[in-house]
Order: sequence, then C-alpha cells, then structure tokens
Amino acid sequence: MSALIALPIAFAAPWAAAQSDLPPAGKPIRLVVTFPAGGAADLIGRAVGQKLSVALNTPVIVENRAGAAGAIGADYVAKAPPDGLTLVLGATSSHGTTPALNPKLGYDPVEDFSPIAMVAHNPIIFIVHPSVPARTLQEFVAYAKAKPGVPYGSNGIGSYNHLAVELFKMQAQFDLLHVPYKGAAPALADLAGGQIQFVATDLASAAAFIRTGKVRALGTATDKRVAGFDIPTVIESGYPKYLVNGWYSILGPKGMKPEMVARLHDILAKATMDQDFRDKLEVVGAIPVTSTPAQLRAYIQNEMTVWTAVIKIANIKSE
Repeated sequence: MSALIALPIAFAAPWAAAQSDLPPAGKPIRLVVTFPAGGAADLIGRAVGQKLSVALNTPVIVENRAGAAGAIGADYVAKAPPDGLTLVLGATSSHGTTPALNPKLGYDPVEDFSPIAMVAHNPIIFIVHPSVPARTLQEFVAYAKAKPGVPYGSNGIGSYNHLAVELFKMQAQFDLLHVPYKGAAPALADLAGGQIQFVATDLASAAAFIRTGKVRALGTATDKRVAGFDIPTVIESGYPKYLVNGWYSILGPKGMKPEMVARLHDILAKATMDQDFRDKLEVVGAIPVTSTPAQLRAYIQNEMTVWTAVIKIANIKSE
C-alpha cells in the first residue's frame, strides 16, 4: 500500500572472502514460488534465481508450491531451517491478503520470516468492458451510482483484487455487485465477453486484453503512470488516497543470520538495477523495485493493517 520504494539505494561494501559460505558454499538453494509455473510470479522467481545463482556460484532451484492463494508455499518456507538454503518469493496474497483474511494460517507473515528485499511491483489496473459508457474512473463511479448492481469480477473471495475493489468502493463511496471467480483468467474472459463490467487485476494479466481493445483501461493504482501505457493513475483521476500495488519480495525463514540476510539483500538490490533483469520483468508488466530488510518488514506490517481493516469493514468471510 505504501509508495514505490525508490531506486537506487546505497549498497553495503562487498563482503570479504571469509563470508563466501553465506549461504553455505556448494549447496543448492531452493527458491519457492507460491504460484504455478508460467505466470508472472514464476517468471520473476526464475529471474531472481538466475541472479542469485550467478552471484553465489551455486545452483538455485525454483520450486512451484502453489495453492491456498500462496499460503502453502509460504508455510513451507516458514518452517524450513534458517540456513539460507530455502527462500520464498513472497507476494501480495501470501504475505498480505491471505493471512489478513485467515489469521489462523500456520504462519505469521511478519514474525515467521526474515525479510530480505522487495524485488518487483506488478501494477493493479482498473478495466471495464467496452460497452460501459465511461471513459474515466469518475465517469464509471457515476455510472455505477446511477445503475445499482453493476457486476465486477475478482480472483475469488478475499483475493487481492477483491480487496482492492472493496477499498476503492469505500474511498469513492459507491457500490458494485461482486462476482468471484477461480482465478484471473476466467474473470477476464467474462469481462471481455460482457458477462461482467468491471475488473481490477494485475497489468500482466490484462495487458493483452487492453492492447487488443477487448477491454478499456480506466486507471492504474500506482503513484505514477506505467511506462508504455498511457493510462491515468487512480490518484490523478480524483482519488488522492488510493494507492495499491501487487508486489513480490524475497524472504527466508525466521532466524537467518544478519550477515546472511545482508549479503542476499545486496545481491538482489543490485539485480533490480541490471538491464537484463528489468527487461525480463517488463515482459509481464512488472516494475523492478528494492528495499532494505527493515523497509520490507514495515511494508508487510502495513499491508496486514490495511487489508485487515478492509476485510473487517466490508465483512468479508473466507470461503
């Protein structure tokens, strides 16, 4: 929910050769991605894995442990030994919306992890079916107020885009009819087909639909316009308090040695400024960003605070 973490940042001095066993030399690292292969998270995880492998001169195995909106993979890493050999690509759902919706998960998104670095934001975008008579967000809000029951789709009850719309409804003071789907693909298919009229989703999922004119983009929930897309932000559209980012970060289990966290952080912070890494993320509409471990911890704490409040006010119950 906070603003994009600025690049560049100051890097620590290179670590001495004596610290080359952090993580333990010669042993492969497992990087758990909490979503299936083939999507934006998987591509970002593999780009991160490649950078870690080269910098540490050790194999990095990307392992997809999907399910329960990211909770299965996150829980696995939370319970792993804190030796630097098991990391997770944490995301909006695994370390934000899912634990906010279900506090009885087997892990705490803040206390059970060693935060290392933010690596990317995946902008959330508001889109409508072309038949909707609205060219701006303010026009859409007026349209929905005049026509109660306008249907919008999400990835499911309690998903990040469900909560993102609920937050926008609170700030813009209007209502919509929620139609939950089992993922982004069926929701976007029904939006393109006209069965629903509005969706908030990640830019990676929506880009092809926007470029082919199957949907109309009204706004991005970012602090500035996304390069390559001439789409106003929600903020400049008249809603100055609305800022939501899909995000990805690298974390390890609780209890990792500070020097180990620092070394991994330095590698990742440098990677986010490498052009080849940025080019890979651009393919899925993601924006490379970085943070210190302390900034990442504070970011996740803020996400939990915001989404817990949205869930309570909107009276959203887990399925």
